[in-house]
Amino acid sequence: MISLFLGGALVCLCVLIDQLTKAWAVISLSGLPTQKIWVIKDVFSFTLTYNPGAAFSSFSGQYWLLMAITLVACVIFFFMFRKIDFKKAPVYSIAVPFMVGGMLGNFIDRTYAHFSPKLDGVIDFLSFDLINFAIFNVADAFLVIGIILFIIDLLFLEPRREKNGKALFKRK
Repeated sequence: MISLFLGGALVCLCVLIDQLTKAWAVISLSGLPTQKIWVIKDVFSFTLTYNPGAAFSSFSGQYWLLMAITLVACVIFFFMFRKIDFKKAPVYSIAVPFMVGGMLGNFIDRTYAHFSPKLDGVIDFLSFDLINFAIFNVADAFLVIGIILFIIDLLFLEPRREKNGKALFKRK
């Protein structure tokens, strides 16, 4: 039970950090002519932009579809969340809340953007200009880190737990 509480707290922390950083980006960057602050010249900047779609602007403007996908993902994550156990599977127990927190952070923006004319999409502001990578946000980072940790757990740690008779997911 304590693991579920910690997992829920981690989700809330991820969403809070995401929303606070997005609020900072909008407040700090909106008034600038280029909507950009260089952190490391020509390498990394805070660059305010709005993404009306998903990753790399895919499904641009398809708010209902993206919100439906998020709701389906919520059901899947609900079942995954029930397996959180920080003692038995710490990597998994961090991965799932990171994925949920990242998903919810962007869901909040998407929902607000759909119902309000003040926002044109998900707020993105982290830009690696040196490699011309997509501009992203903290929710995206939590989501990607969560996915990477989940894959590591699934490929390397779950087989070890299975071998020791402590698998999270029993195979038939």
